Amino acid sequence: MDPRNLPMKVFEKYEHHGAEVFVMRELKGLHQEFCLCYSCGKFRPDTSENCPIAQRIYELDVELNLVTPVWECGEFRIAPDTDELRGALKELIAFIPEGASPQDYADIFGFSLEDIGEETQVPFLSESFLYAALGKEDARTVRALFRQICEKLGFDFPVLELEAYQLIKEQTWES
Repeated sequence: MDPRNLPMKVFEKYEHHGAEVFVMRELKGLHQEFCLCYSCGKFRPDTSENCPIAQRIYELDVELNLVTPVWECGEFRIAPDTDELRGALKELIAFIPEGASPQDYADIFGFSLEDIGEETQVPFLSESFLYAALGKEDARTVRALFRQICEKLGFDFPVLELEAYQLIKEQTWES
């Protein structure tokens, strides 16, 4: 909708944030569609990490019974596509280094080939791979840092990890 091509202005009264307010009927409910904040990577409503500008505007809007779409902002940062980001994180979690044979995995983890099976593949970011490659403490540090990255981006790491392992199963069955 182009706000410059609105028909005759018709105003409507309704309740917003506990107060009665007026709005042009044609614009009611379109705030998020036009507000720059909803496309900004710094916008994290209802968190302590929310953009301070967006937070102040929100608090002022509630105090003064306004709805203020932001059209321009010097602090704007394009938000990443969350579906693409989620997919990339799952791919990283599911990444299995090429060139490692089941015998290599048996050697890395101190098992016999019979113990682990001919089809064993271990994702790089799994606890078992990192423990064997880096040692227990460094492996825990790497996984904790990766978990923090996921959570800062708004993803639940254990859920992502389960989805990644499901991806591995699907890829293994396709082969």
